[in-house]
Amino acid sequence: MKLIIIRNFCFSVIAMLLIIGCESSNKSEEKDQSETTISSTPINVDTPESQSQEYYINSKENISLATINIQDSDITLHIGDQTLFGELKRSDKRKYYDQADQHHYSVKYKSSEGFKLRNSDEELLWKVKIKDSKISIANNEEMNEAFDIRLYDDERIKVKKGEEELNAIRFDRNDEFLKVDNQYFLRNFKHSMASGVLMISGMSETEKFIICAEILKLNK
Repeated sequence: MKLIIIRNFCFSVIAMLLIIGCESSNKSEEKDQSETTISSTPINVDTPESQSQEYYINSKENISLATINIQDSDITLHIGDQTLFGELKRSDKRKYYDQADQHHYSVKYKSSEGFKLRNSDEELLWKVKIKDSKISIANNEEMNEAFDIRLYDDERIKVKKGEEELNAIRFDRNDEFLKVDNQYFLRNFKHSMASGVLMISGMSETEKFIICAEILKLNK
């Protein structure tokens, strides 16, 4: 009788060990499957954001007059308390809006040859023609009495009207700071001909800053 009891007890112990072993094996397989699933999950790699370029225009008292931000196809100008957002409507046209979404200016492009700055009524304000190391700007379609901005090899930018030299800037290609006519202090313009726009008379400050931004966007 004792022998039978001992034999039954041994069978019970063996059965329990087998059950525990199976459960452990199942858990191990489930863990392996879980790990396999996790490892096969694709890893998201963040693509680098496009870098923005910023250009600064200060007064001689070092007060900010304008900040130009260029990122991809967008241009943003901070002029005093006003912000203008230059939105590209199509490949040949940009419109500038304020914070209240009110339209102020338009720019119409003509491939790489230049562009026209217009007011909110689409009336011509300034026509800009670009050719090699020369930019011509006039307030009429015929380009009469145009201002010419030229870039010279001796690190100078000159503004002329016909044969008359109106002003000149000397710059250092390695210096991010630039002084224009003791009136404007620029940063990051370097040898861009955009700085010459600031020496043109008869043009409002906002018009100057928009044309500067467009020239900088074209890397001229």
